[in-house]
Amino acid sequence: MDEDGRDLAEVTSGLETIAQPYWSPDGSRLVVACCTSGPGRLLLIAGPGSEPLDLAPGVSGASQPAWAPDGSRIVFESKEDGSLYTVEVTAIGAGSPQPLGIRGAGPAWSPDGTRIAYFAERDGNLDIYAAAADGTEEVRLTDDPAADHTPIWSPDGSSIAFVSERGGDQDVFVMGADGSDQRDVSDNDIPDDFPTWSPGGDAIAFVSYLGGADPLTIGDGNAEIFIVAPDGTSKRNISRNPAWDGDPAWSPAGTELAFTRRTGYATIYLMAPDGSGQRRLRGVPGTANDCCAAWRPEP
Repeated sequence: MDEDGRDLAEVTSGLETIAQPYWSPDGSRLVVACCTSGPGRLLLIAGPGSEPLDLAPGVSGASQPAWAPDGSRIVFESKEDGSLYTVEVTAIGAGSPQPLGIRGAGPAWSPDGTRIAYFAERDGNLDIYAAAADGTEEVRLTDDPAADHTPIWSPDGSSIAFVSERGGDQDVFVMGADGSDQRDVSDNDIPDDFPTWSPGGDAIAFVSYLGGADPLTIGDGNAEIFIVAPDGTSKRNISRNPAWDGDPAWSPAGTELAFTRRTGYATIYLMAPDGSGQRRLRGVPGTANDCCAAWRPEP
């Protein structure tokens, strides 16, 4: 849909429940995760009315796709075998998925396309790793008895935000791309999740589960969206609403955030990075759940 919620166009007509969409870097295509009743598939969609293309035939439980910065490949995980795969994407289709030879989850490309960060359990310890785009040169970036997961590269590739359960609760951390200088930037005694970098790399938005909210029970409690500088300063609550607010997504210019507000059912809102100008987008009419907005990249 347009930024004001107009011109709503369905691109997954006839499919079962669809998870969050993932735009290609040039904004021409989407990858979506499908379906609730099956083992999990990744579908490449060019737009309304186009025929979805299965990106991972033969890979059970395909999920968590991430586009390479040049749009030539997609890395994803298999929830069935716990491994990472890549698939080449062309203007007319896609190749066959190829195993990277790495066990891991939550893959994320570095901005220059040379490295992939991910998390993996080795020897009973969940930590963050990075490897070359071909699966070689694996390096362990975190090494803590608590779980570390969900790595997100900064726009310039110099830092990685991640979620850690060290310290007794779940917080947002930032470290150098080589694993150095690991620091807690959300720094509170309640669960924090969903870090996302601003396009300029000068801020991180995240969700803080206040008022008894639970990251595993979406919609309960008073989840709020916070913003913080990468060094942990200037932390502030920007959504400031008793409803459940989550799923923050920066606009390409960094001037707005889309987010999900749940008051009985989920709706899409926009706001400025300081929390002002909050407004609901039209979405699907009625009481349908609209969530998990993804901005189309600017050409």
